[in-house]
Amino acid sequence: MSKRLTKKVRGVFEKDAGSDIWWVHWYDADGRRHRETAGTKSQAIQLYQKRKTETRQGRKLPENLRARPITFREIAASALQYSRQKKRSHRNDVTRMAPLVEEFGTRAAENILLEELEDWLYELAEEREWVIATKNRYIALLKLVYRLAEENGKVKVNPARLLRMAKENNERTRFLNQYKPLPTRIAYLKDCHSEEDRLRAVIRTKYPAASTAKRATSPSVQPPGLCSSSSKPGPAIAITCS
Repeated sequence: MSKRLTKKVRGVFEKDAGSDIWWVHWYDADGRRHRETAGTKSQAIQLYQKRKTETRQGRKLPENLRARPITFREIAASALQYSRQKKRSHRNDVTRMAPLVEEFGTRAAENILLEELEDWLYELAEEREWVIATKNRYIALLKLVYRLAEENGKVKVNPARLLRMAKENNERTRFLNQYKPLPTRIAYLKDCHSEEDRLRAVIRTKYPAASTAKRATSPSVQPPGLCSSSSKPGPAIAITCS
């Protein structure tokens, strides 16, 4: 009786000796080898016979058995390769990808939910005190990772598509006399000791009619000696030169 129970059965094996957890392996119609855990030895024998019957009948295997799921680490590596070839900001992508791979690397890319991505971004933004622009760069990277994977047929589900970027405010106020002027060879600018003085000199020299123009609008007046400008388009301001 004991000999009959321990007899080797084709396609059935105990992966870890003594564990009493049995596996089956078989080849499909395309010659690809498959492995699958079954449980007890008797269950493994039944499962092996079932798979062989399905193979002979030409049935399609379940999707999760026909292909190994693609992990986030794999699609992230492909995105970094694309970034290396196409983007000047490749080094930034490498830096930003590291925490993403650390968090999601071993997960099946298609099984990661939109809610998980949003929660992770929120928590990291709070922890590291990100500005809006920084969070947007991470979202853009996630979108790139999944877009490339989708285009290459590696995933059918793209949770990053629904991630929304926040509106950025990149406006900065600059003061013309914030820094010491650089040396110049232009004669009428050599005696100017600030950027504001240089601006007034240029207006007097190049645009004499504008030197007495008033402001087109009336924003709050800057302190004496300061002249501000914005990196965003705004109302035109003419400076009255003394």
